Amino acid sequence: GSDLIQAYETNDKLCRHIHLPVQYGSNRMLKRMNRKYTRELYLDKVAKLRDTCPDIAITSDMIVGFPGESPHDFEETLDLMRKVEFDGLFAFMYSDRPNAPAATFKNKIPPEVKIKRLQILLEIQGNFTIRKNKAMIGSVQPVLAEGFSKKQSGGSLDSGRHAIQWTGRTSTNKIVNFFQNDNAESCGDIFAVKSVRIR
Repeated sequence: GSDLIQAYETNDKLCRHIHLPVQYGSNRMLKRMNRKYTRELYLDKVAKLRDTCPDIAITSDMIVGFPGESPHDFEETLDLMRKVEFDGLFAFMYSDRPNAPAATFKNKIPPEVKIKRLQILLEIQGNFTIRKNKAMIGSVQPVLAEGFSKKQSGGSLDSGRHAIQWTGRTSTNKIVNFFQNDNAESCGDIFAVKSVRIR
């Protein structure tokens, strides 16, 4: 909890990213799922993280269609998303699992409703992700090179000659593809941190 949050202020070796699952923005649904936290506690953690590390990227998990989810519960989830503005999100439709307590719950959500709600949720998140990624254009970021990119093209943006494209991650866990000559030294065959201008 608080020790980890404080570590973002004092330890420069920590990446500026945290995955903080929430599942729902509705306290009623969190209680039905037997979660031991509330939306208020979650939002308080997010606020403390951003006070401590303003540039931190926050990603999360969301579920739609848990048994008993009302339109109001779903809207509370969207409201939480709008308040936090996640950098990225893993979103899932609920499905029954054998031996899970929720498999016996009544008020199942019809598949077509789950699909529609998931589409709405992903569209909202997509807008946040695009906006945050666009804000990085033109900046120079340290990137941990992880190896060759799966997306190879014929040359860099600065030259017509063939160039090898690499892939890596920023400190905020955003994937970046870059050319060896894009403000980066040779990566060799080991992981290395390079400064890369985001295009």
